[in-house]
Amino acid sequence: MSVAKHLQGRGDGGDRRGGIDSGAAATAAASGTALQVANAFSGFYTTMFVIKTATPMIQAVLLMMIYALLLIYLVVSEYDVEAVITALFLILAIRFFTPLWALADYLDSQLFVAMFPDATFLGSIFTMGIERLLLDMVLTTLYVVAPSLLLAMLAMAGQRIAKVGSADMSKIDRVSDKVGGSGSKR
Repeated sequence: MSVAKHLQGRGDGGDRRGGIDSGAAATAAASGTALQVANAFSGFYTTMFVIKTATPMIQAVLLMMIYALLLIYLVVSEYDVEAVITALFLILAIRFFTPLWALADYLDSQLFVAMFPDATFLGSIFTMGIERLLLDMVLTTLYVVAPSLLLAMLAMAGQRIAKVGSADMSKIDRVSDKVGGSGSKR
């Protein structure tokens, strides 16, 4: 039974509009909201702890699957140079996740010290409040955002290289056609 319902159910004749009972109800509502916020933060931190712990395992499994399927990929692509380069960049990108996570760890530890130099962990949560929690949330999400950003940047660069490469190949084909055509006239 909530505190507000308990206070309304009392038969002591207290003033429920502006007296002690309404103050107690407001306090109960505020503590309920604080409890909901604390539960949301604990759920976020639990999820991010699991992600931080599982990221090296996920990286290892991804690399294992790529290495296992690489032969099939190369055979199906007929050992095309573009396919080999694509596979190489994918492997290198996934291997580069480890330094990104190390950078996220470094930022996580050093940015707190730089922004809140005189705070202990528990003291900073209570005194620095929402700023500390938001900074922690942003830095914790770097474990997911940084690898995603790397893959997106490599995909954009790959699309640009593919466009430039196809334009260069069409020029080479035209030149080879001209050279091939001039050789057949003799």
